[in-house]
Parts: sequence; structure tokens; C-alpha cells
Amino acid sequence: MSKYKDYFKNVINSMDKDFLWTTDNNETYIEQLIENEIKPTHFLYQKKFIPIASCKNKNDVLGYYEENGKDVIVAIHFMGYVSTDKENPTFDIFENICIACIKIVDVYNNLYKNSRYPIMLNGERIKGEKTTTTLRGFYNILPIIYDSLWKINEFRGEYANANEIQLLKIQDLFQFFIAEFPYKIRDIFILAEIGNYSDACILLRSLIETFIYFKYYIINDDGDNLSRYIRRDKEYKIQIKTIMENVVPGFYDNEYAELCKFTHGNPLIHGLFRGNVDKEHPLRYSIYGINLDWYSYIANLTTPIIMGMFNMFDRVYKKNTVHVYKPLVDEINIVKEFILSDMDERFIKYPKQKETIERYKKIVEF
Repeated sequence: MSKYKDYFKNVINSMDKDFLWTTDNNETYIEQLIENEIKPTHFLYQKKFIPIASCKNKNDVLGYYEENGKDVIVAIHFMGYVSTDKENPTFDIFENICIACIKIVDVYNNLYKNSRYPIMLNGERIKGEKTTTTLRGFYNILPIIYDSLWKINEFRGEYANANEIQLLKIQDLFQFFIAEFPYKIRDIFILAEIGNYSDACILLRSLIETFIYFKYYIINDDGDNLSRYIRRDKEYKIQIKTIMENVVPGFYDNEYAELCKFTHGNPLIHGLFRGNVDKEHPLRYSIYGINLDWYSYIANLTTPIIMGMFNMFDRVYKKNTVHVYKPLVDEINIVKEFILSDMDERFIKYPKQKETIERYKKIVEF
């Protein structure tokens, strides 16, 4: 028997009957985990690991190995499968068995015995604070973005003339899109703010698709087929790829295809975007961590659509009355200048983004 098992049994006896650890270890299974997962590149390779206790609900094993005449207490978080990351499985080394048991009991009490919901809420709060503090400049402009998007809907002005049948039909459908648009933008940034990057991308993909098909029918002055497309008229056969290629060639196979991975449940991209906080370990996750790369990815794809909405509004409501209210005109100009400056700066600074930025300018310009 491991010389530390009696110590751990005393810990078990001090806990409630639902405590998730046991000293009745499946030695054969643990040996299989070691053989399969501890590869020559791993720090623990060829360490003579002796199990003390194991977790009932997952492949966590507490044990020790001897090195330089001293016992090294280690908890190995086996994955149950072979990882491509040479540092997996991850592990924790403790100064002694007492500290290891304190940590195990603390994790049990906080993550299992007690509700995890408050932790979730606290994680969202901390991530939100980190995001807004780090991106203070962007969050200074966001209130202006929301305000101007909500207000323009009150400045539609006169509708199209009676003989402009197609435009009247477009205006009839567009009113719902423009009313919903600021809420969708708000939802995207709220999700990104608290680290829910993949969920934000699902909404973003839907919003971009809607924006592009509206633009397609607006520039073609085709209210009839816009209505048929929205109704999913079985007699009207046109694919979103055809629409996108007409509006901006290459967008469907690049930016849109990437966003579709989120909607269609690509497990790897969901894993990467679920709060990756360490570039060296792409799948490492922290409920309190943010990733500015992922946030920037979302913001860079979202902000041009905001500018595009102002341009689309002008095209749909040709007799709009925005010009009669200077504060709104000023806000729109501030937002447009901010977005254009950002795109121009990234166009120069990041050569790999040039094609994407060029495609976005084609989407949002009328």
C-alpha cells in the first residue's frame, strides 16, 4: 500500500459521503493511462509514479514519485486519449501531501459541493471588466454607435413614391431589419465582452448574411424577389453563395465560410474560441480569462457592417431626414471616421488582412 493512502483515507472520512475521491484505485487502468499519455517528450516520462488516490468522475490521479531521495507529490490530469500537445496531460506538483489534500478538498467544495452558477457570474463580471478596461478606446465609441443606430430609425422621412413599387416593398421589409440591427450588434459585443466568442460569431454570421442579401436586392431594386427570398419561396431558387459572389466575390469562400464553422458546430473552433487565454496552449481555458485576439477578430468583422448600415439606410430611405438633426449627423460621422480609420490602419499594419478589408469595403459601400 502506498505510504500516503492512510493519510488520504482520513481525508475521505472527514468529508461527506459524496466526496469524489477514493483510494480504491484501478491500478491496471492507471498504468494504461500512463503508457498511452505520458510520452517521451513529457516531463513525467519514466518517473516511477505510485498512485495514492483517484477521482471518481474523471481521470485525475494523485500520486508520487521519488527523486533525489525525496517524494514528489503530483496530481496528473489524464485526458483519457492521446493529445497532440506534448505537455498533455497537465499536472500539478505539491510541496507535500497535506497541501495536495487541501487543494483537492478546496476544489471539491467550490466546484462540486457548492453551486457553480455564482462562479459563472463572477467569471462573466471579471471578464467584462478586463475587456472594457483593456479596450477603453473602443468602449468609449460604443455608446455613440448604439445611440446613432437606434436614432436613425426615427428619421426615415417620406417613403418612396407610389410608382416606386420595388423600393416600397424593400422599405416595408427593411424597417424590421433596421429596428433589430442595434440589438444584434449589442448582443454580439456583450457575448464577446464576457468571453463567449464562439457564440458571438454565430450571431455575427447571421447578421452579415442578412446584411448582404438585403444589399443584393436593394442595389438591384428588386423588392419582389427580396420578399420571395425571405419567405423561402420554393419556386424561387437562388443560393446565398450566388448572392454573396454577386455582391463581393470571394467573401463566401473566405470570411463567411470561417464564420459558418461556428454555426455548424465545428468542435475544434468552438474549443479554441471558448476563452483561450494562452497562445502557447491553444486549448487552455480559464473562466476568468479573456483573449483579445478573438475579440479583435469579432470587432474587425462587425464594425464595417455598422458603417454599412448607415449607407444602406441612406440608399433605402432616399428622403430620410437625418440631416435636420445635427447631433445625429455628428455622431454618424464620428462612427464612420472611427471605423474607416481603423480599417485603413489595419490595411497598412497587417498585410494579411488586406484582402478581407478590401472585401468589407465592397460590402458596405453603396
